[in-house]
Amino acid sequence: FAFQTDLQKTDMDKSEEDYYKLAFETGVPQSQILQLTDAFRKMIRLGRRSNPKKQHLKEFVTKDELQSICPQIDWSYILDKVLQETGYVKYHKLPIIIERRNELRQRCAEYREILTEIDGGSTLRTIAIMDFLREQQKNTLNVHTFETNDNFNSSSQPHFDEQCIKRLKDAFPWTLERHYIRSHVNETHKTEVINMFNEIKLTITNSIPKIKSLNEEEKNFMKYKISKMGIFALYSDQNASQQKENLSTVFQYPIREDNYYTNEFYIRKAKYIDTLKAQLHKYNPSLTGSLSRLVSAYYATDENRIYVYPGLLQPPLYYENGSLASKFGALGWIISHEIMHGIGIQGVLYDENQNKRTSFNALLSSGLKHLNALCLSRQYGYYSYTALKAFRTDTQEEMLADNDGLKASYHTYKRLLKKFSNNVSQDNHESLESDRLFFLSSAQAMCGHHGEVILAQNAVAMPHVLEKFRVIGAFVNSRRFARAYGCPVGSPMNPVTKCDAW
Repeated sequence: FAFQTDLQKTDMDKSEEDYYKLAFETGVPQSQILQLTDAFRKMIRLGRRSNPKKQHLKEFVTKDELQSICPQIDWSYILDKVLQETGYVKYHKLPIIIERRNELRQRCAEYREILTEIDGGSTLRTIAIMDFLREQQKNTLNVHTFETNDNFNSSSQPHFDEQCIKRLKDAFPWTLERHYIRSHVNETHKTEVINMFNEIKLTITNSIPKIKSLNEEEKNFMKYKISKMGIFALYSDQNASQQKENLSTVFQYPIREDNYYTNEFYIRKAKYIDTLKAQLHKYNPSLTGSLSRLVSAYYATDENRIYVYPGLLQPPLYYENGSLASKFGALGWIISHEIMHGIGIQGVLYDENQNKRTSFNALLSSGLKHLNALCLSRQYGYYSYTALKAFRTDTQEEMLADNDGLKASYHTYKRLLKKFSNNVSQDNHESLESDRLFFLSSAQAMCGHHGEVILAQNAVAMPHVLEKFRVIGAFVNSRRFARAYGCPVGSPMNPVTKCDAW
C-alpha cells in the first residue's frame, strides 16, 4: 500500500490524519467518515506482513495451483485482461512465479472475509481508491501546500510546476524526446561532440608522460586505456524515439483535459503494460533505457565508454555559435570530467576490458591518486554540506574528475585556439578576456538551486558536492583562473597552497 502499514503509534496517527485530509480535500463528504475509518483499519490489517525480514524462496506454479492457493480471485480473467494488452500471443504459456505461498493464502482468506461482510466490496473499493490517491500525492501532484524546504528546487521554482513538468515527462517520454532531438540536435552536433571528445583525449594522453609520480608502465597503461575509450554521442538513431512512441501504450487510452485522476490511472496502467511489453518482446530499440533528452553524461566502467546525452546541448551548457572558450568551458569540462573517471582511483584498477588489475604498479597508481585526493578532501571539507562525505572514495573520485577535467578542457581549448589562429598568439588582453569566458561558462554550467530537504540529503547521499562548491573548489586550484581574474595571491580564490591533483 502507498500508506505505510507497519508504523509506530505516533507515526500511524499522523498517517491516519493524512488519510482523512487527503479524502476530504479530494471531495469525499464528511458524512462518509465512518466508511473511511473502516477502510483505513482494514487496510492496515491487510497491509501487515507475517515476517517481512524473512527470506522467501520463489517457486513456479501452474494457473490451477495458483487458483487453489487463492480461489477468491479469478486468475484466468486477471491474466487475460492484463496480458492481452501486451500483444504477446503466447502469454498462456508464460511461467507463473510466486513467493510466500502461505502468506498469499492467508491474505486471500482475509480478503474473502471482508467480502462476506456487509458493504465489504465497497470497503475494498474505498481502500483501492484511497491507495491510488495517496500514490498520486506522494509521486505526482500534491494537493497540500508544500513548504519551501520540502521543495526539490529553490523557492523560485514552485513545487506544483516542477512536479507537473516531471509527470509530463514520465507520461510521454518518447514523444518529448522525439520533438527535442529533432529541434535541438543533428549530425553536425554529433560530429562536434565526438571531435571535442577526441581532442580532450589527445590533451590528456599528451600530458600523462609529464606526471612525475608515475612509472613508465602506468603511464603507458593510462595512455592506452584513454586511447581505447569510446563515446556514445547524443543518439544512435534519430528515429529511435519515433519507434518507441509508436509502441507506447498510453496513446491507446483516452486522455482528457478535464479529468486528471482518470488520466493518471491510464498513465500508470500504460507504464505497467509497457514494462511487461519490454520484458516479453525483443524490441529494438527497447522501450526501457535512458532517455536521450536527459541533461546527463556519465562514464560506463564496464564499457570504457562515456555517454553524452543531447539534453546537454542547450544553454548555458552549450551555445550553437559559441566560441571555443564557451564550449570547452561548459560542455568540454563535462566531457573531460567523465573521461577522467576512466583513470581515477578505481579506474586505474581496471583495464579497457574491465579486467581487474592487481599488480603492484596498479595498486601504487591508485594509492597515489588517493593521496592527491586527500588534499582535496581537506579543502572541500570546509564547504557547506560536504564535511560528512569529503573523505569518501566516491566523493574523492568526483572532486578529482572536476579538478583534472577542468585542467584538461582548458588546455584543449588553448591548444585549439592557437591551432585555428594559425599559431598567431592573442595579445594579453584578448587572452585574458577569452580565459574569463572559459571560466564563466564553466561556472554557469554548474548553477543549481535546492530546497533545504534536498540539501540535507545531498550532504550524505550524493557523491558530488554542491554545484557552487564544485565550481569554487576547482577554480581555487586553478592558477589560470587566478591569472584571468587577477586574484591576488593569498585571496580566497587564489590561496598560496593549492591542491595540484593532476
